[in-house]
Amino acid sequence: MAYTSGTLRVEYAELKAVLRIGVFSEQYDAVKLCLLYMLNWILMGLDEREKVPVWQFRLVEDLDAFDAFPWGAHVYRRSIYGFKQALDGRRRRFEQCQRRKGVDVHTTETYNIYGLTHALLIFAFEVIPELGNSGCGKRREIELSPRILKWELSTRPRGRS
Repeated sequence: MAYTSGTLRVEYAELKAVLRIGVFSEQYDAVKLCLLYMLNWILMGLDEREKVPVWQFRLVEDLDAFDAFPWGAHVYRRSIYGFKQALDGRRRRFEQCQRRKGVDVHTTETYNIYGLTHALLIFAFEVIPELGNSGCGKRREIELSPRILKWELSTRPRGRS
């Protein structure tokens, strides 16, 4: 595939631009780029500033190997790692603040969650009704399957700058 800037370190914006132009010498190149796009920015939930990992470019060149790769286990491990990192960092900061006298331990914290972010977001909307009413999402009152189709985002979630 020779549709990007010549490096295997491709950002979201470049991949999206190539897909929007839609001119490919081979139809399988379009499929491969779409797979990388969906994998990284839908399934994995990467931030738009991150780059597609080199190993994925190599793997997508062999569609049989790409299909056989255990993506579910990979995304699950990545998600669990993200949760552990986020929670461990919060715990350490909390303990440090407790040791210092006069420091408020209840400050605003942020953390990143990687992998299956869309599924996690819809799960949160379904389980915590206040989220759906907070202006983040709007539930449509029709029966749709899968359940994710019942929700519309009124604002686009953004990562930290």
